Amino acid sequence: MVLRFSYIAVLVFTLALQGYPAIAGFTQLVGIDNTPVSLAMRSFIVALSLLLLLNRPSVDFSGAHGIVVTALLAFWAAYFFRLLLASALEPSQLVNGASYYWMWAVGSCFTPMLAIIVSTGWFRVGSNQAFRATILIVTAATAFIYLSVAINGVNALLANGRLQLTALNPITLGHTGAIFALLGVFITFRPNRMRDAPLIVAAGMSMLALGAVIVLGSGSRGAQIGSAVALLFFMSAQPIKRKLRMIAILLFVALALAPSMLEFIANAGMSSLERIDDALVGDDAALTGRLAAYDGAWSVFSESPVFGKSITEPVTGTYPHNIVLEALMATGVAGGVPLLVALLGGVYLGWRMLRRNSPSSWLAMLYVESLTGAMFSGAIYSVAPVWVSLAGLIALSQSRAE
Repeated sequence: MVLRFSYIAVLVFTLALQGYPAIAGFTQLVGIDNTPVSLAMRSFIVALSLLLLLNRPSVDFSGAHGIVVTALLAFWAAYFFRLLLASALEPSQLVNGASYYWMWAVGSCFTPMLAIIVSTGWFRVGSNQAFRATILIVTAATAFIYLSVAINGVNALLANGRLQLTALNPITLGHTGAIFALLGVFITFRPNRMRDAPLIVAAGMSMLALGAVIVLGSGSRGAQIGSAVALLFFMSAQPIKRKLRMIAILLFVALALAPSMLEFIANAGMSSLERIDDALVGDDAALTGRLAAYDGAWSVFSESPVFGKSITEPVTGTYPHNIVLEALMATGVAGGVPLLVALLGGVYLGWRMLRRNSPSSWLAMLYVESLTGAMFSGAIYSVAPVWVSLAGLIALSQSRAE
């Protein structure tokens, strides 16, 4: 029974983390409508999550992970209270309708997150399977992306010079590439890797290169910065000899592949390099919009700093593309401070895993990548990878799998 529930916990984690990109890539490839398939998958995730929650779950509130869990639950309580007030008293705040926010916040983020947190024993048993399943589903998503490019041609999948699929926007596509690349780095440099396995190193470096092309092709700055921060996070926790070895190998790979990758991106008409240049010189409309949204969210927080005031940022009429600012805007310091404690606590749990050479430390890189990305794009109710990867860190930090 424990083994069966461990499989369920792994399935919830994997599908909530990267199920949608795989579904979007598959439906693009076979030419069917993505909506019913993705809704069926999300309903399946919720059903499995409820099954885990209803079968004698437990949470250990001691230690560092206990502080993270407490802070995380306090934040979500504050956020749901604000969402309830907006739904009942100020529905005009909810530009997409109240059901939309509740469906995504509860169904896509909170329920899978909570199910994984309380599945400590089951997730511990399945931690190795979670690694394999994550590689499998991200590999599938990446393969579907490349097959779609091969079948349709690059130009057919570009929008404003950014690679995307019909049901997969450039930002989400970029994060899929980032996760694929980071898993390649972990496979290559993970602790206790067999030194006589050159095929494993070759596979890891291939994943890094293929993922990097998707990240650059997407033009997603969140994915680009997130993958870089996660890589530096991973490297900084390594012993000095391994760190120098990583730098040497990655520098060699970058120098070897960069010319051909950049030439491909330029010839394909992708706008990644132009977007980076525009951001550096301050001539980027998207960046200007983000800064305006940040100002709008901060002004709402300034008007009601204790409990917050609004789900929606007033300048753009949507979310501010930064989950910390969004939390301050919606819940004030009452919810914003617990969120910061939870997010930074997750960084600490991931750092501790890396320093201990945990076989599960791949999850620390994925968490840092998704968290960094959520500082540039996405809303509290849409960044499921942040909540799910944080839940995985919490679950494994309560066990010897760490």
